[in-house]
Amino acid sequence: MIKNERQYAITRSKADSLRRALHEAPAPDERPDIDPRILNVHKAGIEEILAELTEDLQEYEQLQAGATSATSIREFADLPRALIRARISRSWTQEELAERVGMHSQQIQRYEATDYASASLATLGRIANALQVGIEGIVEPRENAGTLLSRAMAKVRAAGLSREFIERRLLGSPLADGGEEPGAATRRLSALSRALRLPLPSLLSQSSAGLGAESQVLFKLPSGYHQTNPLYLRYVETLAEAVAKARPIDGHRRSRIATSSRETHEQIRDEYGVISFSSVLDYVWSRGIPVVPLLDAAEFHAACFQASSGPVIFIKQRHRLAARWMFDLLHEVSHASESTTDEGWIALDDDHQVDGDEREQRANRFAGNVALAGKAETLAEAVVSRAAGRVDWLKIAVAGVAREENVDQGALANYIALRLSRQGLNWWGTAHNLQRGGEDPWGEARDKLLSRLRLELLENYELELLQLALEEEDE
Repeated sequence: MIKNERQYAITRSKADSLRRALHEAPAPDERPDIDPRILNVHKAGIEEILAELTEDLQEYEQLQAGATSATSIREFADLPRALIRARISRSWTQEELAERVGMHSQQIQRYEATDYASASLATLGRIANALQVGIEGIVEPRENAGTLLSRAMAKVRAAGLSREFIERRLLGSPLADGGEEPGAATRRLSALSRALRLPLPSLLSQSSAGLGAESQVLFKLPSGYHQTNPLYLRYVETLAEAVAKARPIDGHRRSRIATSSRETHEQIRDEYGVISFSSVLDYVWSRGIPVVPLLDAAEFHAACFQASSGPVIFIKQRHRLAARWMFDLLHEVSHASESTTDEGWIALDDDHQVDGDEREQRANRFAGNVALAGKAETLAEAVVSRAAGRVDWLKIAVAGVAREENVDQGALANYIALRLSRQGLNWWGTAHNLQRGGEDPWGEARDKLLSRLRLELLENYELELLQLALEEEDE
């Protein structure tokens, strides 16, 4: 962005030089000693830079002429550039703005050079008032940025997010014990506002109103489930929209999602030869559905979010057991196959499963039958029969039936544990002991996600938030 006359003159001179270079560029037949592809690439590079400079020049000229202006913004993070645009549209120099707000002109120059990164909220407010730039619903900046950040942190923590989570996943570094510098505090406030999809006034107000998930219709919780933290849902929704935005060009479904467990099982076997977490992950991606792995504790195990451009699946298992991850992923595939534009689903922890919710039970049966070749209930009955109804014999029974029927022992153990949980029995610890180790489903899902997304489509804050979400505990 061009911010003053000096920058405008320099940019115009650069643009003129590039136009001359394009005009004087030799045609391929004039330089047979150079590969034509190299000449074309060189020309395309000049044209791209020239287009960017021309756009900057036109914006500055339109602002100066009063053809465009910036009088109101909705995003707090948009304020710095809005102030610069407003000054130019009023034909004020940096010196004139400085005089009107009682500052030295060099200070305004430094602020604009860094997009007001070091300016306090009080300073931003003074300059916005002088330029008559309205911030929709903004609070009066009577307190310094550090105090406002402390207030925002207190509100977010009172709503259920831990300081460790906020620092690690939302901010990327610990807060300073002695308080943040004004510029750093302002940036942190902006980061919280964007990550949680909360306008700054809502983040700083004394009221708890407006903290609920922004699009509650996307989070359909069956009756009997506990309420998932709404601020965490807002955070995951931000991730979902970022991932949907960076979906590959061919990310739309190349073929439909199967709605029956038998058809899904057959499609995966036909395309990948085996039913495993890796093959299910590839199958889901082939249908244009991104899969995001998280490691945060509590809230939910898996979720299918209906983002603006289609479903995004989240898996959030603390245990790195491939069979568990496969079951949860298949559970969400069932939901994704039913997804519409106004619904989403969240599968909560195992001890919160509710037998009465048919859609959840249907998704569980779907996952079990895909993993166990359509024989989930038959195999479960065989295990119960072999164990003679005794819980302490189930471990041996699962191993025996899995071996004889040539199915994954971990997948069968998980299905038995899920079945028992509906009877009020917690058998998950034993089921975990029957899992095959040596795999890292979280790492595999993370690598596949990062390799398939077009990360260059994301804004810096979206990319940083996604990178923080995918950091391992000990990284």
